[in-house]
Amino acid sequence: MVDQSWNPVYQTMIEVPEKGGEMTINLPNTLSLETETDYYWQFALICDANDRTKDNAIQGALQFTTPETSASQN
Repeated sequence: MVDQSWNPVYQTMIEVPEKGGEMTINLPNTLSLETETDYYWQFALICDANDRTKDNAIQGALQFTTPETSASQN
């Protein structure tokens, strides 16, 4: 994950489960993200460690926001 200036914010390597399916990637609690700021992420599946041009990758953007609290509770 990088910030708007493409400075690295977080990077990790994870093992892909043999069974496939959905995966969850949890960000560490020590990571300080600024609210209302865009961050860009990329997830790459390394198909051949000797030839990274064969990687399959997906990327996107996210924005860290604080949860809204209800002004009135019933």
